[in-house]
Amino acid sequence: MVRDTRAVAVLCSSSSTVEGRDGRWRDCGVWAEELVRPWRVFLDHGFRVVVVSPDGEPVPIQPASVETDSCLMTRVELTDILDFLGRHRPELERPVALGDLLEGGHVDGVFVPGGYGPTAQLRTDDLVGSFMERCLRESTPVAAVCHGVSALLALDTSGSASVPRSVTGFSNAEERAAGADTWVPFLLETELVRHGFDYSAAPPWSCHVLQDGFLITGQNPASSEEAAKRLGALM
Repeated sequence: MVRDTRAVAVLCSSSSTVEGRDGRWRDCGVWAEELVRPWRVFLDHGFRVVVVSPDGEPVPIQPASVETDSCLMTRVELTDILDFLGRHRPELERPVALGDLLEGGHVDGVFVPGGYGPTAQLRTDDLVGSFMERCLRESTPVAAVCHGVSALLALDTSGSASVPRSVTGFSNAEERAAGADTWVPFLLETELVRHGFDYSAAPPWSCHVLQDGFLITGQNPASSEEAAKRLGALM
């Protein structure tokens, strides 16, 4: 059997702490489920997975995403997730720097997982904005889930016809349910609307995925696998 040679970049934040609106610093990173479940979808498609961070620094896993009282997974599911992360530790510890990918690399799709890491880094990173703009302009499929949708905030959306507008992402209702609405750096739903996106959400914690052209967005961890499947179909 001939192996598929298409590659998907999994763009992750390398931030391990985030400053909240209350002035406190908290641990953050990539949400484990939103990284692992899509990664498995890509491997099932035969795609090559390229882990990328803006600065080439290691990708941290958000501690809360691998704790039984906050990860919304069973103990068996969590053990499976941790096993996968352990086997793929080298890719997470030595990701490709986004600048190197922009200069000489090629990928056929992009996936951006969430966690609070993206709120600390991706939305203000110029390279992220340039990369996302180039992908959408060249019709390279992009999928982002939960707080990974923060990467869209790095785009210059003023007068740009190439940027799809219909999106979802972690909702204000979900931030309130998680007890994070009073301290997160910003409310993603509010910021997406402020940047001119047409935002919609389903009830908290339910799977909700939107596709607008070559842009796919998922609302929360429960949406990550479906978003990855849609990305795979576009690739």
